[in-house]
Amino acid sequence: MSSEAKNLISYRFRVLSFESQEEFDALRAEYCKAFAPRTGFENLMVDDMAEAHWRVVRFQRVEEQVAGDPAALKKIHRFTTEARRIWRQAEKHLREVRPRPRRRRSPPESPERALLRQMVIEGRLPRPQTSLEALFGNSDPFAPRA
Repeated sequence: MSSEAKNLISYRFRVLSFESQEEFDALRAEYCKAFAPRTGFENLMVDDMAEAHWRVVRFQRVEEQVAGDPAALKKIHRFTTEARRIWRQAEKHLREVRPRPRRRRSPPESPERALLRQMVIEGRLPRPQTSLEALFGNSDPFAPRA
């Protein structure tokens, strides 16, 4: 087995010694709160997103330190791009496995509201103004003024 394959197999995300484990845990908690994973697969995707986010921030810090080295900057940009790709892919997979939320049905119209709506349609009550009409006096803000 090549050394590259061994590195890929043994690679595991970890917070480095000069980074804050508490900050990473808080970031992961924010992702869990935002995406509320319900299955093991969803947890894996949320972990991937939090880790990718952390890597992007890490690479941005390193980028500031190697600003004068074009070869190092090229590598940092490649690593950052890869981390962002991982984040987008995990987010896409997470959204694909979740059932789409059902649209809420509006509550049935009350008899009073139905009567008012009918009176507006028949012209017995003035039509409510739209926000543009309220601002400009007509529905076209670009219409010539008298």
